[in-house]
Amino acid sequence: MCSFSGWNTCPALGGSARGGGYLFTTLCRIAVPFFFVTSSFLFYDRNASVKKYVQRLIKLDIAWTVLELPFIIYKFYYIGSGSDIEKTFHLVQGLLWGESYMGSWFIHASWIGMLFFNWLTSHFKDLVVIIVCVLFFALALLDTSYNFLIADTWADKLWQKLDYFILPSESFMIAVPYFFIGRLLNQHRFLLKRKNSIWLFVVALVFLFIEAVVVRFNCKIDQLSNPRFEQFILLLPLAYLLVYILKMSGPGMNKWGTVVLRQQSTLIFLLHQPLIMFTYKVLGQSMGWTLFAFVVIESVLVASLIILCSKKVRIMKYLF
Repeated sequence: MCSFSGWNTCPALGGSARGGGYLFTTLCRIAVPFFFVTSSFLFYDRNASVKKYVQRLIKLDIAWTVLELPFIIYKFYYIGSGSDIEKTFHLVQGLLWGESYMGSWFIHASWIGMLFFNWLTSHFKDLVVIIVCVLFFALALLDTSYNFLIADTWADKLWQKLDYFILPSESFMIAVPYFFIGRLLNQHRFLLKRKNSIWLFVVALVFLFIEAVVVRFNCKIDQLSNPRFEQFILLLPLAYLLVYILKMSGPGMNKWGTVVLRQQSTLIFLLHQPLIMFTYKVLGQSMGWTLFAFVVIESVLVASLIILCSKKVRIMKYLF
Protein backbone atom coordinates (compact mmCIF):
# COMPACT_ATOMS: atom_id res chain seq x y z
CA MET A 1 0.00 0.00 0.00
CA CYS A 2 1.41 3.34 -1.01
CA SER A 3 -0.92 6.00 0.31
CA PHE A 4 -2.57 7.49 3.38
CA SER A 5 -5.49 9.92 3.12
CA GLY A 6 -4.29 11.24 -0.22
CA TRP A 7 -0.63 11.47 0.80
CA ASN A 8 1.79 9.80 -1.52
CA THR A 9 4.15 7.71 0.62
CA CYS A 10 6.15 6.05 -2.12
CA PRO A 11 9.39 7.99 -1.61
CA ALA A 12 10.56 7.65 -5.22
CA LEU A 13 7.43 9.36 -6.54
CA GLY A 14 7.31 12.66 -4.71
CA GLY A 15 3.70 13.03 -5.83
CA SER A 16 4.60 13.39 -9.50
CA ALA A 17 3.64 11.21 -12.41
CA ARG A 18 6.61 12.46 -14.39
CA GLY A 19 10.04 10.89 -14.44
CA GLY A 20 8.81 7.32 -14.21
CA GLY A 21 6.79 7.89 -11.05
CA TYR A 22 3.62 6.52 -12.55
CA LEU A 23 5.33 3.29 -13.56
CA PHE A 24 6.73 2.85 -10.05
CA THR A 25 3.26 3.38 -8.61
CA THR A 26 1.88 0.84 -11.07
CA LEU A 27 4.36 -1.75 -9.87
CA CYS A 28 3.37 -1.07 -6.24
CA ARG A 29 -0.24 -1.89 -7.12
CA ILE A 30 0.65 -5.57 -7.34
CA ALA A 31 0.21 -5.54 -3.54
CA VAL A 32 -3.59 -5.79 -3.91
CA PRO A 33 -3.78 -8.89 -6.16
CA PHE A 34 -0.73 -10.53 -4.55
CA PHE A 35 -2.35 -10.32 -1.12
CA PHE A 36 -5.60 -12.00 -2.17
CA VAL A 37 -4.04 -14.57 -4.51
CA THR A 38 -1.52 -15.61 -1.85
CA SER A 39 -4.21 -15.79 0.84
CA SER A 40 -6.35 -18.01 -1.36
CA PHE A 41 -3.42 -20.20 -2.42
CA LEU A 42 -2.38 -20.81 1.19
CA PHE A 43 -6.00 -21.35 2.27
CA TYR A 44 -6.57 -24.13 -0.26
CA ASP A 45 -3.05 -25.47 0.11
CA ARG A 46 -3.76 -26.20 3.77
CA ASN A 47 -7.40 -27.16 3.27
CA ALA A 48 -8.26 -24.63 5.95
CA SER A 49 -11.62 -24.18 7.65
CA VAL A 50 -13.73 -21.30 6.31
CA LYS A 51 -15.30 -20.89 9.76
CA LYS A 52 -11.93 -20.51 11.52
CA TYR A 53 -10.65 -18.23 8.75
CA VAL A 54 -13.63 -15.90 9.11
CA GLN A 55 -13.60 -15.97 12.92
CA ARG A 56 -9.93 -15.04 13.09
CA LEU A 57 -10.37 -12.06 10.73
CA ILE A 58 -13.47 -10.79 12.56
CA LYS A 59 -11.59 -10.89 15.89
CA LEU A 60 -8.70 -9.02 14.27
CA ASP A 61 -11.09 -6.41 12.88
CA ILE A 62 -12.87 -5.91 16.20
CA ALA A 63 -9.57 -5.44 18.04
CA TRP A 64 -8.34 -2.75 15.63
CA THR A 65 -11.77 -1.09 15.51
CA VAL A 66 -11.68 -0.66 19.30
CA LEU A 67 -8.07 0.57 19.16
CA GLU A 68 -8.78 3.13 16.44
CA LEU A 69 -12.29 4.08 17.56
CA PRO A 70 -11.41 7.77 18.26
CA PHE A 71 -9.97 8.10 14.74
CA ILE A 72 -13.02 6.34 13.24
CA ILE A 73 -15.44 8.70 15.01
CA TYR A 74 -13.38 11.71 13.94
CA LYS A 75 -13.23 10.48 10.34
CA PHE A 76 -16.94 9.80 9.90
CA TYR A 77 -18.59 12.43 12.16
CA TYR A 78 -16.22 15.39 12.40
CA ILE A 79 -14.73 15.60 8.93
CA GLY A 80 -17.31 13.46 7.10
CA SER A 81 -19.84 15.19 4.84
CA GLY A 82 -23.62 14.89 4.76
CA SER A 83 -26.35 14.64 7.38
CA ASP A 84 -26.05 12.60 10.58
CA ILE A 85 -28.06 9.82 8.92
CA GLU A 86 -25.69 9.76 5.93
CA LYS A 87 -22.65 9.78 8.22
CA THR A 88 -24.07 6.86 10.20
CA PHE A 89 -24.79 4.98 6.98
CA HIS A 90 -21.20 5.45 5.80
CA LEU A 91 -19.92 4.39 9.22
CA VAL A 92 -21.95 1.15 9.12
CA GLN A 93 -20.81 0.63 5.54
CA GLY A 94 -17.17 1.13 6.58
CA LEU A 95 -17.47 -1.19 9.56
CA LEU A 96 -19.05 -4.02 7.58
CA TRP A 97 -17.77 -4.06 4.02
CA GLY A 98 -15.95 -0.80 3.33
CA GLU A 99 -13.12 0.90 5.23
CA SER A 100 -13.60 2.21 8.76
CA TYR A 101 -9.90 2.60 9.61
CA MET A 102 -7.06 2.57 7.11
CA GLY A 103 -6.47 -0.93 5.75
CA SER A 104 -9.65 -2.45 7.20
CA TRP A 105 -11.18 -2.99 3.77
CA PHE A 106 -8.62 -5.75 3.18
CA ILE A 107 -9.90 -7.59 6.27
CA HIS A 108 -13.56 -7.15 5.30
CA ALA A 109 -12.89 -8.13 1.69
CA SER A 110 -11.02 -11.24 2.83
CA TRP A 111 -13.64 -12.81 5.07
CA ILE A 112 -16.72 -11.70 3.13
CA GLY A 113 -15.01 -12.65 -0.14
CA MET A 114 -14.10 -16.09 1.19
CA LEU A 115 -17.64 -16.72 2.42
CA PHE A 116 -19.10 -15.62 -0.92
CA PHE A 117 -16.52 -17.53 -2.98
CA ASN A 118 -17.03 -20.70 -0.92
CA TRP A 119 -20.81 -20.43 -1.37
CA LEU A 120 -20.39 -19.75 -5.09
CA THR A 121 -18.12 -22.74 -5.73
CA SER A 122 -20.33 -25.00 -3.59
CA HIS A 123 -23.54 -24.25 -5.48
CA PHE A 124 -22.46 -23.58 -9.06
CA LYS A 125 -20.24 -25.07 -11.73
CA ASP A 126 -16.88 -23.53 -12.66
CA LEU A 127 -18.32 -21.80 -15.73
CA VAL A 128 -20.73 -19.77 -13.57
CA VAL A 129 -17.92 -19.03 -11.10
CA ILE A 130 -15.73 -17.75 -13.95
CA ILE A 131 -18.52 -15.53 -15.28
CA VAL A 132 -19.09 -13.99 -11.84
CA CYS A 133 -15.34 -13.44 -11.39
CA VAL A 134 -15.03 -11.75 -14.79
CA LEU A 135 -18.03 -9.54 -13.99
CA PHE A 136 -16.62 -8.51 -10.59
CA PHE A 137 -13.20 -7.78 -12.07
CA ALA A 138 -14.74 -5.75 -14.90
CA LEU A 139 -16.65 -3.66 -12.34
CA ALA A 140 -13.40 -3.12 -10.42
CA LEU A 141 -11.67 -1.99 -13.62
CA LEU A 142 -14.45 0.52 -14.25
CA ASP A 143 -14.12 1.70 -10.66
CA THR A 144 -10.44 2.50 -11.09
CA SER A 145 -8.34 2.32 -14.23
CA TYR A 146 -11.00 2.25 -16.95
CA ASN A 147 -13.63 4.64 -15.63
CA PHE A 148 -12.91 6.94 -18.59
CA LEU A 149 -14.79 4.44 -20.79
CA ILE A 150 -18.14 5.37 -19.21
CA ALA A 151 -17.47 9.04 -18.47
CA ASP A 152 -20.42 11.35 -19.29
CA THR A 153 -22.71 8.47 -20.27
CA TRP A 154 -25.91 7.01 -18.82
CA ALA A 155 -23.76 4.23 -17.35
CA ASP A 156 -21.74 6.81 -15.44
CA LYS A 157 -24.82 7.97 -13.49
CA LEU A 158 -25.81 4.37 -12.78
CA TRP A 159 -22.25 3.68 -11.69
CA GLN A 160 -22.24 6.59 -9.25
CA LYS A 161 -25.31 5.12 -7.54
CA LEU A 162 -23.61 1.73 -7.22
CA ASP A 163 -20.41 3.40 -6.05
CA TYR A 164 -22.36 5.09 -3.24
CA PHE A 165 -23.19 1.71 -1.68
CA ILE A 166 -20.14 -0.37 -2.49
CA LEU A 167 -16.75 0.14 -4.14
CA PRO A 168 -16.02 -2.87 -6.37
CA SER A 169 -12.29 -2.14 -6.21
CA GLU A 170 -12.24 -1.93 -2.41
CA SER A 171 -14.57 -4.70 -1.29
CA PHE A 172 -15.14 -8.45 -1.51
CA MET A 173 -15.96 -7.97 -5.20
CA ILE A 174 -12.28 -7.62 -6.11
CA ALA A 175 -11.22 -10.37 -3.67
CA VAL A 176 -13.43 -12.99 -5.35
CA PRO A 177 -11.68 -13.14 -8.77
CA TYR A 178 -8.26 -13.20 -7.08
CA PHE A 179 -9.41 -15.95 -4.72
CA PHE A 180 -10.36 -17.93 -7.83
CA ILE A 181 -6.85 -17.43 -9.24
CA GLY A 182 -5.32 -18.58 -5.95
CA ARG A 183 -7.41 -21.73 -5.95
CA LEU A 184 -6.62 -22.35 -9.63
CA LEU A 185 -2.92 -21.95 -8.91
CA ASN A 186 -3.12 -24.43 -6.06
CA GLN A 187 -4.97 -26.99 -8.16
CA HIS A 188 -2.71 -26.69 -11.24
CA ARG A 189 0.62 -25.63 -9.77
CA PHE A 190 2.68 -27.89 -12.02
CA LEU A 191 1.30 -26.73 -15.36
CA LEU A 192 4.15 -24.27 -15.76
CA LYS A 193 7.88 -24.78 -15.50
CA ARG A 194 9.70 -22.30 -13.29
CA LYS A 195 12.08 -21.23 -16.06
CA ASN A 196 9.23 -20.44 -18.45
CA SER A 197 7.17 -18.74 -15.74
CA ILE A 198 9.97 -16.25 -15.03
CA TRP A 199 10.06 -15.20 -18.69
CA LEU A 200 6.28 -14.98 -18.80
CA PHE A 201 6.43 -12.81 -15.68
CA VAL A 202 8.84 -10.41 -17.37
CA VAL A 203 6.63 -10.22 -20.47
CA ALA A 204 3.53 -9.61 -18.32
CA LEU A 205 5.39 -6.87 -16.44
CA VAL A 206 6.38 -5.13 -19.67
CA PHE A 207 2.80 -5.22 -20.99
CA LEU A 208 1.54 -4.02 -17.59
CA PHE A 209 3.66 -0.89 -17.95
CA ILE A 210 2.39 -0.40 -21.51
CA GLU A 211 -1.18 -0.71 -20.23
CA ALA A 212 -0.41 1.81 -17.47
CA VAL A 213 0.91 4.34 -19.98
CA VAL A 214 -2.17 3.90 -22.20
CA VAL A 215 -4.52 4.36 -19.23
CA ARG A 216 -2.57 7.40 -18.04
CA PHE A 217 -2.86 8.95 -21.52
CA ASN A 218 -6.62 8.34 -21.67
CA CYS A 219 -7.16 9.65 -18.13
CA LYS A 220 -4.96 12.67 -18.89
CA ILE A 221 -3.06 12.30 -15.62
CA ASP A 222 -0.33 14.85 -14.90
CA GLN A 223 -0.03 14.69 -11.14
CA LEU A 224 -0.58 11.78 -8.78
CA SER A 225 -2.03 12.04 -5.30
CA ASN A 226 -3.08 8.68 -3.89
CA PRO A 227 -3.69 7.16 -7.34
CA ARG A 228 -6.32 4.42 -7.19
CA PHE A 229 -5.14 2.33 -10.10
CA GLU A 230 -5.19 -0.99 -8.26
CA GLN A 231 -6.82 -2.98 -11.04
CA PHE A 232 -5.14 -3.51 -14.38
CA ILE A 233 -5.88 -6.38 -16.74
CA LEU A 234 -2.24 -7.46 -16.73
CA LEU A 235 -2.19 -7.72 -12.93
CA LEU A 236 -4.10 -10.99 -13.26
CA PRO A 237 -1.33 -13.05 -14.92
CA LEU A 238 1.35 -11.09 -13.05
CA ALA A 239 -0.04 -12.03 -9.63
CA TYR A 240 -0.50 -15.66 -10.69
CA LEU A 241 3.05 -15.97 -11.98
CA LEU A 242 4.62 -14.17 -9.01
CA VAL A 243 3.00 -16.49 -6.46
CA TYR A 244 3.89 -19.49 -8.61
CA ILE A 245 7.57 -18.46 -8.90
CA LEU A 246 7.86 -17.88 -5.15
CA LYS A 247 6.22 -21.22 -4.40
CA MET A 248 8.40 -23.15 -6.84
CA SER A 249 11.54 -21.39 -5.59
CA GLY A 250 10.78 -22.89 -2.20
CA PRO A 251 12.36 -20.34 0.15
CA GLY A 252 13.26 -22.37 3.20
CA MET A 253 11.74 -21.23 6.50
CA ASN A 254 10.85 -23.15 9.61
CA LYS A 255 7.45 -22.97 11.32
CA TRP A 256 8.67 -20.44 13.91
CA GLY A 257 9.96 -18.18 11.15
CA THR A 258 6.69 -18.25 9.22
CA VAL A 259 4.68 -17.44 12.37
CA VAL A 260 6.90 -14.45 13.21
CA LEU A 261 6.77 -13.26 9.60
CA ARG A 262 2.96 -13.47 9.56
CA GLN A 263 2.63 -11.62 12.87
CA GLN A 264 5.09 -8.91 11.85
CA SER A 265 3.58 -8.40 8.39
CA THR A 266 0.02 -8.14 9.79
CA LEU A 267 1.05 -5.58 12.40
CA ILE A 268 3.24 -3.57 10.03
CA PHE A 269 0.42 -3.32 7.49
CA LEU A 270 -2.12 -2.14 10.07
CA LEU A 271 0.36 0.12 11.88
CA HIS A 272 2.13 1.88 9.03
CA GLN A 273 -0.69 4.20 8.00
CA PRO A 274 -1.41 5.60 11.50
CA LEU A 275 2.35 5.97 11.95
CA ILE A 276 2.56 7.88 8.68
CA MET A 277 0.02 10.34 10.04
CA PHE A 278 1.88 10.59 13.36
CA THR A 279 5.28 11.07 11.72
CA TYR A 280 3.96 13.55 9.18
CA LYS A 281 1.81 15.63 11.53
CA VAL A 282 3.52 15.36 14.93
CA LEU A 283 7.17 14.90 14.03
CA GLY A 284 6.88 17.19 11.03
CA GLN A 285 8.67 14.94 8.56
CA SER A 286 8.16 15.92 4.92
CA MET A 287 7.30 13.50 2.14
CA GLY A 288 10.23 11.55 0.75
CA TRP A 289 12.81 8.96 1.73
CA THR A 290 13.20 10.31 5.28
CA LEU A 291 9.52 9.81 6.06
CA PHE A 292 9.62 6.40 4.42
CA ALA A 293 12.63 5.34 6.53
CA PHE A 294 11.06 6.69 9.75
CA VAL A 295 7.79 4.82 9.17
CA VAL A 296 9.53 1.54 8.30
CA ILE A 297 11.64 1.68 11.47
CA GLU A 298 8.68 2.75 13.63
CA SER A 299 6.45 0.01 12.21
CA VAL A 300 8.98 -2.75 12.85
CA LEU A 301 9.77 -1.53 16.38
CA VAL A 302 6.14 -1.05 17.44
CA ALA A 303 5.16 -4.40 15.88
CA SER A 304 7.99 -6.16 17.74
CA LEU A 305 6.97 -4.46 21.00
CA ILE A 306 3.34 -5.60 20.60
CA ILE A 307 4.41 -9.19 19.92
CA LEU A 308 6.76 -9.13 22.92
CA CYS A 309 4.15 -7.64 25.28
CA SER A 310 1.47 -10.08 24.07
CA LYS A 311 3.31 -12.88 25.89
CA LYS A 312 2.27 -11.27 29.18
CA VAL A 313 -0.86 -9.43 28.08
CA ARG A 314 -2.70 -12.09 26.09
CA ILE A 315 -5.44 -9.75 24.87
CA MET A 316 -2.86 -8.02 22.68
CA LYS A 317 -2.65 -11.16 20.53
CA TYR A 318 -5.96 -10.15 18.98
CA LEU A 319 -4.04 -7.35 17.21
CA PHE A 320 -2.30 -9.87 14.97
